Amino acid sequence: VSRTTKEQVAQLVLAFKEVGDLDLLSGFLKALRSESWFQRNLRDVSDKDLPAIFAAVAQLRDASVTDELLRSMQDRSLKELPFQGLVQMLGEWRIMEGKTGASAREFGASLLKSTMAALSRCKAPAAEEIEKLLGWYQDDRKAMQSLRQNYEQRRRFESMPKSDSKAKEICAAFSATLGPFTKLNVQMARLESSCGARLLEVLDNYAAASSAGKKDEASDSIFLGGILPAALEFSEEALSCMPSLSEALAVALKATKMPRPGDDEAGEVNSLIERLLRSVSEEVLSLRAGSLEKDDEFEAWVLEVEDRIISGGR
Repeated sequence: VSRTTKEQVAQLVLAFKEVGDLDLLSGFLKALRSESWFQRNLRDVSDKDLPAIFAAVAQLRDASVTDELLRSMQDRSLKELPFQGLVQMLGEWRIMEGKTGASAREFGASLLKSTMAALSRCKAPAAEEIEKLLGWYQDDRKAMQSLRQNYEQRRRFESMPKSDSKAKEICAAFSATLGPFTKLNVQMARLESSCGARLLEVLDNYAAASSAGKKDEASDSIFLGGILPAALEFSEEALSCMPSLSEALAVALKATKMPRPGDDEAGEVNSLIERLLRSVSEEVLSLRAGSLEKDDEFEAWVLEVEDRIISGGR
């Protein structure tokens, strides 16, 4: 055990956690501790192995080993670590945090800051990782502000599939970006508006094809297989703020041949209809009005666009 390399320990930790055998993992880690393995090996861990070694220390739940790990991290830069690895370390840190002194809080703040910086560099973060961050920090105003700033960057909007892309590609993009926030009921007015505008373009193209006599079973399949699930990534509160999108969805639903009862799409159709109906209910409208965070910059931009439209673009 004492000769086990850092790379081997990292691989074994990941393997144990993947199969869920935490008791066996704890036994292995205690054997390493009895041989003073952690005291000798916590420094100079590679970026690749660091998240797994971090997980090992969290699983061990030993204050002295945790302190040793934190000492080894004092002068270490986390800039090169990938977003997924940093999220994993944040999860483990939340386990260790209660077993460390006040001096360790600075490391926790630094780890969160590095994670947000990595998110800003990540072109396509996994929805699962964003859901984890939202679950952990939904009540942390500063962390949520950082998350919002990351998802309101212009490049994220521009990276969305264009309106002439396949509907399933647009659905996948919505699921990855908007989906985590909708799932955890976190309002993202700018992101919702950006996705709503893109879906409205798609619906305009769909309506144009239908009016030109090109509508057939393939068109229905495009709506049911792509547009419909994309629309379900919007919460009823978000739809309540976008009446044009809601109306376009209602028109498209009316023009689409409904699936047979029992089909997967039938359940999704019912879900969208229910969501559209609830989006205009007094309950949802009052909830949205009472909980929406004021965004002065966004409101000013909307007013400027409206003024230009009224003035004929001048």
